[in-house]
Amino acid sequence: MNAQHNTDLEEQVAASIAAPESTPWLDAAQAYADVMLTQGRGRWGDPPSPLFASILRRNDYELLRENDAPNLSAYGIRCNDRTYCSANVAVDGGLYELLYALSEVTGDARYGQAADEALKWFLENCRSKRTNLLPWGEHLGWELRENRVYWLRFDYHELEHDWSLWDRLFALAPAAAIAYAEGMWDHGITDHENVLFSRHTRFDHGAFEVGYEFPRYYGHFVLIWAHAISHTDDDALLKKLEEACRRVLQAALDRRHPLTGAVPAGWGQGFENSRNTYWPGNNLTMATELQEALPMLPESLAAMARELIASVDEVIFKQNNELRQDGGWMVRGALDTLQPGDVRWGGTRRQRPYMSTLWGAAYGTSTTSALALQMASRYEHSRDRRYAKLVTDAAKLYLVHEPDAAAVLHPQALANAIDLMLIAHRITGDASFIERAEYFARIAKELFLDDASHLPRVLSRQYDHYESISGGPDLMRSLLDLHQALRSGSGTDR
Repeated sequence: MNAQHNTDLEEQVAASIAAPESTPWLDAAQAYADVMLTQGRGRWGDPPSPLFASILRRNDYELLRENDAPNLSAYGIRCNDRTYCSANVAVDGGLYELLYALSEVTGDARYGQAADEALKWFLENCRSKRTNLLPWGEHLGWELRENRVYWLRFDYHELEHDWSLWDRLFALAPAAAIAYAEGMWDHGITDHENVLFSRHTRFDHGAFEVGYEFPRYYGHFVLIWAHAISHTDDDALLKKLEEACRRVLQAALDRRHPLTGAVPAGWGQGFENSRNTYWPGNNLTMATELQEALPMLPESLAAMARELIASVDEVIFKQNNELRQDGGWMVRGALDTLQPGDVRWGGTRRQRPYMSTLWGAAYGTSTTSALALQMASRYEHSRDRRYAKLVTDAAKLYLVHEPDAAAVLHPQALANAIDLMLIAHRITGDASFIERAEYFARIAKELFLDDASHLPRVLSRQYDHYESISGGPDLMRSLLDLHQALRSGSGTDR
């Protein structure tokens, strides 16, 4: 046996040892990631950026331009939330999670390296020179052909999507991430003295309105500032950000309803309906993000955060959590009674459903699985078995309810259902949940994937392009989680 043949054999053996036992779900997730690495980045602009396109044609992987894109408003995707020819890093959170997880599962460092390269470049090159805000979230992106901020109608910074990779951002580019965190105080709060703000902040011009002090943003702010506090030794900045945390936490504590303890959907003068509006999901997100911030906060601030977290848990168990026959939980209700209803927009053209649905969700509403996943996050942190019961109660509904064959579904709906089944399996050990997760994965593959492309389509019917706003990256991340659960006999905490 010659030396070259011996070397080749050693490499093959090493590769076979390193390679994970495959499943259709690993294959699908890895094929999607491979397309995004080879076709979804680095092909546009001078110079090209390492950011990933958020909208692509599935047949040739070219950017889908606004004039060629279908109107999807009827399916809960608003025109002014779409980022054509652009990267929306916040919406693509599932893609970045998938890339990091694939490197761990397969041993192939390319995936995590690509994610690191994109996130570092984004932080260091895309911030507003005036406000230090980032072009991501519900309305902004980074235009890939021209290397500039993109918006279709509003230049609003709004970090609508949950972001799980703050640790990674602050590790990759600490100075840039700290600058963003400071910008969120300087330009994300309209009235610093009274802590009045909007979830909308103009990218280059800063805060401009009040009355939209949604509960989740108390958590967003404190979590971002807590990371900055843990990464700086600048005494002046530490004092500034700790005071910012104190003011925001105190405002949230003071605004709790005296009877129910719930935090309202808004506070600014002239927004009385918002002051009596209760959003359970927003309160849960706030509690989860405050919980994540706790280890990074000084004790005086951590004590305030713990008080707020405890009050959220108390309110959740005070409200009526009995699932309706159609699988609905309260999405919005009255702050003073915790009864479901659209207090904020009731009786107007903007009135929205106030109960969750199992599968379909229009803008501003929620699926039952999405709410259950928020409760699962609280269970993970609190280990309160009451949350475990709510999660498994919701999961049991999905054991007997099929996706509506007549509905136009988002990939996110199937991703959430798969995730919920895996979590319920971890909580209970009941194999029926993991079997159901694989059943939903087969449905998702049939609805959103085909032999023509490894990119999931934007919707289950009629339209055939890829658009991450509908949850395609999250679906592929869920398929990888399913693979890991099947190989290990359990799920992997996310």
